[in-house]
Amino acid sequence: MNPFQKLARRKKQHQPSQASWHEEKKLQAELRQCEAWLSKAQARIAELKEERLRLAALSLQGRAVDPSRLTGVLEDLRDLEGKVPTYQNLRTSLRGKLDVVVHPQPAQVAEQASQRTALAELGSSRLSVDRKVDRMVRDLERTLKARQSLSAKMQAVASRIGLKINDLDEKRFDALQGALPTDVLSESERWAREFCGERPGEEYVVVADCFLRPETLGSNGVFQRGDRVRIRDEEVALLPKGNLCPVEGLTATGRKLLEPLIVRKAEPAPASTRTVQGQRSLTPQQIYDQRKLARAGGIEF
Repeated sequence: MNPFQKLARRKKQHQPSQASWHEEKKLQAELRQCEAWLSKAQARIAELKEERLRLAALSLQGRAVDPSRLTGVLEDLRDLEGKVPTYQNLRTSLRGKLDVVVHPQPAQVAEQASQRTALAELGSSRLSVDRKVDRMVRDLERTLKARQSLSAKMQAVASRIGLKINDLDEKRFDALQGALPTDVLSESERWAREFCGERPGEEYVVVADCFLRPETLGSNGVFQRGDRVRIRDEEVALLPKGNLCPVEGLTATGRKLLEPLIVRKAEPAPASTRTVQGQRSLTPQQIYDQRKLARAGGIEF
């Protein structure tokens, strides 16, 4: 059973794409900004109304009131009250868009599942073609080697009978032979496994709020704090420090790349994690918060 067939047999569950995740975060940020403006505007409107009442009371008492001051208050109040409906409409629109992204319609979910199934079937079919290509390449390699052997024998026979042949046409296929790919099937199978979510490498626990990986058919590549993810040592060197916490069995390379900003798990159970020095047992979140606070204060663990 190839990786695409294994993926098709897993329990199907809707998983938003990474593009949807980015859109959700974008809309959430815009909604926060809109709500923050409305909150400040409402507070400012209350202040202006109170100031308007205060100035009106002073005027009724016969006390001197600067006309420009009252005019300014009224203009600011009118300006803010005129903008509030626009931002309220914007808030309603953003909430509607966010709801569509977070809670897609059943028809959309079904369509996405159908397209993912179609993609998996195409990938499985292409893998079958790659197996045929691998056999063809190996057959062609054997054929070209047989031709080389025949050319060498022809040269030997010609030499024995004294023929001096300048061009025996023995090198015409050398470029083709050198251009043939190697490990066709193994590379296709490796790609298929990774595309279906079977990633190789060390296992790490995400300690950042969010950690993104390239999206594949088997995973949208969005990992939250506490999720586990497999990454090769050569990839770890390219990642920002402090994003990952190595799980048991970390290699020396991975340990060198990530310490001292992460901690190593001492026990298989996810809830039990020790400090690097092994002084006390803490949860991953407690250790993450402790190290973040220590770095802010210039303390090294």
